[in-house]
Amino acid sequence: MQLARLWKNLNSAGRGRALQRGSQATLLAVALLVILVCVNVLAGRFPQRFDLTKNGLHTLSPQTKEVLADLKGPVQVTAYVQAGTDTARQIEDLLQQYRAASPKVTTTVVDADKQPAQAKAAGVRLYDTVVVEDAGGRRQVIEPSNMFSLGADMTFSEFRGEQALTRALLKLQSKQSAVLYFLGGHGEVNLSQDASDLKSYLTGEGFTVRELNLAQGQVPADATLVVAAGPTKDLTPAEAGLLKNYVAGGGRLLLLFDPRGTQPALPHWAEVAAAVGVKVANDVAVDPPRSFFADPLTSLPELGEHEITGRLKENNLNVILPRAASLSAAGKDFTFTPLLVTTGQAWGETNFKAKLARDGADVPGPLTLAAAISRPSAPQGAGSGADTTDEQRVAVVVGSSSFITDATFGLQGNADFFTNAVNWLVGQDKLVTIRPKALGTSTIQLTASGARRLLYGTTLGLPAVILAAGATIWLRRRAL
Repeated sequence: MQLARLWKNLNSAGRGRALQRGSQATLLAVALLVILVCVNVLAGRFPQRFDLTKNGLHTLSPQTKEVLADLKGPVQVTAYVQAGTDTARQIEDLLQQYRAASPKVTTTVVDADKQPAQAKAAGVRLYDTVVVEDAGGRRQVIEPSNMFSLGADMTFSEFRGEQALTRALLKLQSKQSAVLYFLGGHGEVNLSQDASDLKSYLTGEGFTVRELNLAQGQVPADATLVVAAGPTKDLTPAEAGLLKNYVAGGGRLLLLFDPRGTQPALPHWAEVAAAVGVKVANDVAVDPPRSFFADPLTSLPELGEHEITGRLKENNLNVILPRAASLSAAGKDFTFTPLLVTTGQAWGETNFKAKLARDGADVPGPLTLAAAISRPSAPQGAGSGADTTDEQRVAVVVGSSSFITDATFGLQGNADFFTNAVNWLVGQDKLVTIRPKALGTSTIQLTASGARRLLYGTTLGLPAVILAAGATIWLRRRAL
């Protein structure tokens, strides 16, 4: 009889504990549900975005935010995509960021497969094309080749959407685009054959790229910038006079020279360089401490302090200069600012027939391999695109042209350095530089001891912890 009463009491106590646990679980579930509803309501009223990606894939750059803050009127951005693709999702996410950052930006995503007539009416031929229009009906069309490109490591796709879209917004706000003239006729780098990537890149950046032969007798009035990339033949006296008059009238030059070695000198090109306050030495920089893949003739120069190099330093990017000549200041009327500088252990080799060896005839380091040239004020009556500030940006001179060729243009910070130099010269400082968003991988270099700790920790330690936790819970539940 006593055993029966004891068993009944135990059953009643068990049911009571079970009911208590069930009530607590129900209350906890209800409380959790209420919290989730409240969080969703607050998120709908006060949306917040947190970008936890290493490369900031979902965050607009400070430059873009400045451009959006300066918009003069409403802008419509329409993307024509193939729904469901990775590229479409990237573009949609980018447009959402622009829309959230500025109330003046309205975005629309059109599935070109479901609405082909709308895409055809807009003149769109390819998926992932973006059309930007302002209130006045002016429009910019961003081709997919300017939205995406192969990364510098030739493996991952780089998303250049922010760069292209912000450039389009700036171009809509400006009255005219910068016109870049690349000189030809003196053995310069051929844009179509040797630097097609550069030409495509500049066109995608919103520049108008044209070629110029000075034999026509003038520098066009619409020239914002004249570029001479790696000339191997000398100018005529008349051509040199045209370039010097162009600079004297407020024009700007981007000069890329190469070491001459045993080749004949180019005295008229030297006159043009001197006209912008630069002397180019007939040497080749040798910098063993900072060389690319142990090639002492391919420098990884240190970055100077300047608007052109500032963003490169922030992103820890190097400029790779194969076969570079050293530069020095020539003239008191100009401000000579080094952009790329070798280490003090480098030298400028002047003996092009013997093995590399430093001697008394060589130019001692550190060597300047690129420089920005300015002067206190632009002369009155300057030509197209003259500076309106107290400083005239005269030239950027680099002792190598090889870094813009297709073989090296995509390496490290080469493309950004060249584009930054162009932007600085033409006065478009706001886009110095918006880095493309690259999807990459992070690697860990493990030592032998680190590999052993990782192995033992994952194969022995983690299972042991799980077994111990399970045994503890089982013993506690058994004691209840």
